[in-house]
Amino acid sequence: MLQPTQNKGASPRFHKRNLKYRLWQPGFYDFNIYNEEKLLEKLNYMHNNPVKAGLVLSPSDYEWSSYREYV
Repeated sequence: MLQPTQNKGASPRFHKRNLKYRLWQPGFYDFNIYNEEKLLEKLNYMHNNPVKAGLVLSPSDYEWSSYREYV
């Protein structure tokens, strides 16, 4: 559900349009990836989410995962 924004964590383009709802849930934020180590950390996190949620046994088993492109 969209919630009114207080100008936290939204891009400047979002504010220029004078939109009054945020897209991200409270407590979530954007994260800039500055090096390969952080990229691999975030990819590992994303690829393992379906496993942690109990949807599949392996990241490669998840139909919509990009995991297979990275191994």
